[in-house]
Amino acid sequence: MRYLALCALVAGLAQPLAAQGKGRSSPWIKYGKWGLLVVTVGLDLAASEASNRADESFDQLTSRCFDDPQLCVVDESGNFVDGTSEALFQRSLRLDRSSRRFLIAGQTALLGAAVMFIYEFTKPTGEPDDNVPFAPRVQELRDGVGVGLEVRF
Repeated sequence: MRYLALCALVAGLAQPLAAQGKGRSSPWIKYGKWGLLVVTVGLDLAASEASNRADESFDQLTSRCFDDPQLCVVDESGNFVDGTSEALFQRSLRLDRSSRRFLIAGQTALLGAAVMFIYEFTKPTGEPDDNVPFAPRVQELRDGVGVGLEVRF
């Protein structure tokens, strides 16, 4: 959350220059794509943490089973008879589901950011403002192409 707040602060402080404002995307697109990338990284980190905790829980269950096989006896319904073993197994399943949800949310945020990047790149930027002191000039001539520079005063 700290990173998201920092990105929002930086986005709020940044002001476009006059020449950058014309024909550009809205601030929601301009800064939203970067916010979604930050959210993607955060969700991926949360998924990794949940997966690591699920692995630890399953490793504890496996160690218990190797140390004392009686602790890993399963009843007719498929549950462990030992309550601690069943709790470790259920915790591992719950954390795996949580990790999967974080990954799906992260991929969705990444897709949203990609759509925003593509939208911004394909949007026409329009003509530059009159405050640009010079502009490149390409002109077709009878025997070739002329390239020059137009200087405005």
